Amino acid sequence: LLAEVAQARQAEAQARNDEALVQSLQSLDKGQPPKLKARVVAVVSAKGGVGKTTLSAALATLMQVPGGQTLALDLDPQNALQHHLSVSPDVAGMGNASLRGESWSTLVLPGSAGTHVLPFGVMSEDERRSLEGYLRNDSGWLARQLARMALGEHDVVVIDTPPGPSAYLDQVLAVADQVVVVEVAHANLAQR
Repeated sequence: LLAEVAQARQAEAQARNDEALVQSLQSLDKGQPPKLKARVVAVVSAKGGVGKTTLSAALATLMQVPGGQTLALDLDPQNALQHHLSVSPDVAGMGNASLRGESWSTLVLPGSAGTHVLPFGVMSEDERRSLEGYLRNDSGWLARQLARMALGEHDVVVIDTPPGPSAYLDQVLAVADQVVVVEVAHANLAQR
């Protein structure tokens, strides 16, 4: 009986996610994505485990502009950036808010060293796939989400991405002013 209830809930959640995706795709503004005033720094890597999230957190704490705020945005489903910036684990994040069409502004949390943090949040596998459907079908999705936050020219957004090619990476590269690529250190390179 419990398995049947779980399956019914999963089917219901998938149906809601599919409907939200259809509605979102129907209402897309196919024009040019908005130009962001804030400076956007993307931290990317081809491989996991190279310190990308740690570097993202360090950059967010160091890139303070007078009169502005620094937003550390976690676009990695691993949802680890919050731990580096002293945000309570398992808080609501941008993932589920995006599926519901909510603004991210209300989800920003205070982090360490004066940063503001927007966690990815906890999502089921079906929810994550639905979100990635948005990203693949709308190249201006991230630009519009950030534009809705009314970030100013003195604000900096540092975005942590999942490793390797992904729909998240495509979105980030479309809005980034600077891209920091983190690679694996090779001991044999030091011997040259």
